[in-house]
Amino acid sequence: MPLRQLKNVYEKRKQMLTELLKSDKKLGLSKKEQIQGALSEIDSFLKTIDTLRDQEIDDNRKLDEKTSLNISGSGLFKVFNDKMASRFDASQTKKNLMLLFLKKCETTLRYEFYAKLAKDEGYESIAHVFKEFSEHEKEHAKLVFKHLNWAKKTDFNLLESADIEKQCHSKMYMEFEDTARKEKFKAIADFIKDLTEIEVEHEKRFIKLFKKLKDKSVFVSEHFVKWKCRNCGHIFESKEAPHNCKVCKHSQAFFEMSEIT
Repeated sequence: MPLRQLKNVYEKRKQMLTELLKSDKKLGLSKKEQIQGALSEIDSFLKTIDTLRDQEIDDNRKLDEKTSLNISGSGLFKVFNDKMASRFDASQTKKNLMLLFLKKCETTLRYEFYAKLAKDEGYESIAHVFKEFSEHEKEHAKLVFKHLNWAKKTDFNLLESADIEKQCHSKMYMEFEDTARKEKFKAIADFIKDLTEIEVEHEKRFIKLFKKLKDKSVFVSEHFVKWKCRNCGHIFESKEAPHNCKVCKHSQAFFEMSEIT
């Protein structure tokens, strides 16, 4: 379904639920909360659709700018692959996969939470089903992730993650907090504000890790520091993390600078 058509569908649902909320005076508190929750999810989904449509416009513009072709020798295959990638980037299929990925990630966590609730209520067998389906949804998300060609190198992933955190705390969360305050949901607004502060720290940490990676200082320091094995907790003091932990024999990859002074 094209994004414009999908947006129209959800806008109609939003209008219907809003009218129901305003017109039906016999709605109980529980029903009102369910409708408000559904409206909140629809608003979030509409924002996602708008973001994808903006990206679609930008992708189409970039595709139009590709006017020159290098058809000499092996360059022909590179041009073909580039054009195929550009066609995919500008396709409705990619937009559908992105929406599918978001939905799979959501249901993975939703079923995981439902499993915990079922277990708390004493339904172990039902909890097991939710947990099993959660793992299925997670695997589906991995497969969609691969089709989207999002498997990049760690340096790219760190920068992209920092950008995601920045988008959250600098725009989206601010809008959400403002909306919650206008609608008199102070506790929720304060909660979103607290989340914003966490996302700021996430962005800083991703950038710091990216710089360490580029400086080749993930396992090396200019000064003597304490390195901690993430597997067994062994502490080793040196300018460089050991190639293997002397206690559990795990590789250097498991070492990080310890915050212990």
